Parts: sequence; structure tokens; C-alpha cells
Amino acid sequence: MKKYKYNIGDLVRVTKKSYMGYDKDGNRRVYTFGELKEPLIGKICGMKRKFLGKYKQQDEVGYNEEFNGSAYLGVTGSVLFYEVKQGMLNKSILVLEENIIKIKTWELALHFRSYNFPLLYSTFKWSEKERKLMSEYSKSFPRDSKGKFC
Repeated sequence: MKKYKYNIGDLVRVTKKSYMGYDKDGNRRVYTFGELKEPLIGKICGMKRKFLGKYKQQDEVGYNEEFNGSAYLGVTGSVLFYEVKQGMLNKSILVLEENIIKIKTWELALHFRSYNFPLLYSTFKWSEKERKLMSEYSKSFPRDSKGKFC
């Protein structure tokens, strides 16, 4: 089985979004938006293979020995996209591998610091560096006289 750089459930930061489209000559290709104003944070929920090639329209006569006159895509290659979702009900975003950065849990906590969300208990094993960083982060929350978080 082939190993991929990212797995389902990986927490990632998306810097550019992509989509498939046709140019004026009927060639199917990948279009990538420029840098996003604010990177999107989401989870990998799968992969999609999209095919590249030239779109052949239906014959004027209506008959082609090979394809019976119907329209088809003359496939010349394919591209793998990662599907990234920001939430359970959100539509997945197609992203090329080079436009994804894997992030750690403590980076996510720092990203949402301005929203004052409480951190949830996790069975994740923290490294010493991450423990010290989260310790400093927790000191910024207000506490009552007994030392409990308000």
C-alpha cells in the first residue's frame, strides 16, 4: 500500500486552494488561488484523483466509430488532491500537497488564544517543549483566590 505524506485526521494549515476547470481551448487543468489572506485550519478527510486532458465535443454528424459520437475527456494524466474540511458540515476543500502544512496541537491552541476557548483534556503525550509552552499559555488566564480558572 502506498504511503502518503498526510493521513486522514491530520490537523493542517492550508495556504492555497485549488480546483479543476477548463481553459478556452477545452483543456482540463488545475487552477490554484493565490495566497489566502488568512490560512485555513482543518483536518484531512480524504483524497480525490482528478483527471487532466482535452475535452472532445460531440461530433457534428453524431457518429464516431470509437465513441459513438458522444463527448468525452481524452485523459493525459491525473492529479491527486487532499480533501480538507474545517467542520463536520462544511464542504471539503481540494488542496495540492505542496499547499498544506501539518500543524501540532499546541500551535492550534495558540491560534485560538484570542477567542478565549477553554482547552479540552487530551490523552496526547506532550513533549517538554510543548509542556513549557502550554504552561506559559495557561498563566495568561484569570484565576480566583483559590487558584482555579475563572
